[in-house]
Amino acid sequence: MGKKKWCFGREDVICMTKDCPYMSDCIQVVWEQKMGRLMQKGRQESGSLTRIKSKLKKEERARKKEQTAR
Repeated sequence: MGKKKWCFGREDVICMTKDCPYMSDCIQVVWEQKMGRLMQKGRQESGSLTRIKSKLKKEERARKKEQTAR
């Protein structure tokens, strides 16, 4: 196989290429990154998974908003 595309494993890019040979690997990498963050948060804070997940989403939205404001 050739070199992986620039978008491999990026969460901010939606894969629109249906014939990409790395699509399943890319999805797996992104999933592992997201679950890793969730599990890390879960170790730091107590609470249900849904609360941790919603808090993480709020923090990500705030971070994105901050980046676009710059």
